[in-house]
Amino acid sequence: MKKIYEKSNKKWYFAIFISLVILGLFILLNLLYIPAGENLTVNRTILFQLRIPRIIIAILAGAGLSIVGASFQGLFKNPLAEPYLLGISAGSALGAIISFFFNLHKIPYIGEFLVIINSFICGLGTMMLVIFISRFRKRFSMLALILTGVIMNAFLFSLEFLIIALSYGRLQNILLWLWGKIPPVNPLVVLSSSVLIIISFFKILFHYKAISLLAISESMAESKGINIHKVTYEIIIFSTIIVATIVSVCGIIGFVGLVVPHIIRLVIGNDYKKILVLVPLAGGSFLLFSDFISRFLLYPSVMPLGIVTSIIGAPLFFYLLKRNLT
Repeated sequence: MKKIYEKSNKKWYFAIFISLVILGLFILLNLLYIPAGENLTVNRTILFQLRIPRIIIAILAGAGLSIVGASFQGLFKNPLAEPYLLGISAGSALGAIISFFFNLHKIPYIGEFLVIINSFICGLGTMMLVIFISRFRKRFSMLALILTGVIMNAFLFSLEFLIIALSYGRLQNILLWLWGKIPPVNPLVVLSSSVLIIISFFKILFHYKAISLLAISESMAESKGINIHKVTYEIIIFSTIIVATIVSVCGIIGFVGLVVPHIIRLVIGNDYKKILVLVPLAGGSFLLFSDFISRFLLYPSVMPLGIVTSIIGAPLFFYLLKRNLT
C-alpha cells in the first residue's frame, strides 16, 4: 500500500514538473518568436506593453476556465459540465454586446473599462438570477440549478443575436467578442483580473475535499460533515467571478474548461486535490499555445481564439470519448 502511494505521488510530481516545463516553453515561444517581416527592434520595444500582458491574460484565462470546469464536473457529477453551464458567459457577453451597441467602447480613456465592467456586472447578475429562480420552492436543488442555467443561456443568447441583428456596422466587434480574443490590455486590467482570478482559484482549491466527495455522492459528503448547500454556493460564486472576469476581458473561449480536466483526470486519476492543482498549469499552457496559433498561423491576420480552441479541443474530446467508451 505504501509503495502504491509513493508511486502515485511520484507520478503527480512528475506531472507537475512536465506541466511547468511545457508552460515555460510556450511562454518562451510567445516571447521570442518573431514573424517574418517583423522588425526585431520594434518587437523589443513592445515586449512589455503587448506580449507579456497578453501572456499573463492567456495563462490566467486558461487556468481559470480549467479549474472551473474541473470543479463543476465534480460538483455536478457531470463529465460534460463546463464553465459556461450556468449562463455566466451568456450574461457577461450580453453586457459587452450592450456596451458595443451603445458605442460605450468609443468613449475616450474609459471606453475599454466600461465594456469590461458592464460585462463583469452582467455576468455576476446572471448568476444571482439563476440562483434566485432555481430556488423558487425555497429549497436547494442541483437539478433545478443546472436546468435554470441552461434555460438562461438559451434566453440570453437569443437576446444577443437580436442585438447583433440590429447592430449592422458594429457587428465585427460583437462577433469578435463572441468568438473569443485576447486584446491589448491595460496594465490595470491585467492586475485586477489577476487578483480576482487568483483569489477565487485558492477559494475553490480550499474545497477540494468537498468536491472529491460530492463527485461520488451527496450522502457521502453529508456523512463527513460537509454543508453541501454552503460549499456548492461558494464554489459557484467564486467560479462566477473567474468566468465573468475572463469573459469580460477575452470574450467566450470554448473547450478549455471541458477538455483540459478530462486530460488531467486521464493522467492522474480522480483525486481532486491533484486535479485542481494541475488543471491551471495545463489550461494555461493550452490557451497560450492556442493564442500563439491564432496570431502566427495566418500572420498578419489573427484568427479568433475561440475558433482555434474549438479546432484543437474537439478532436481531443472525441479521442477521450472513444478511449472511455472502448
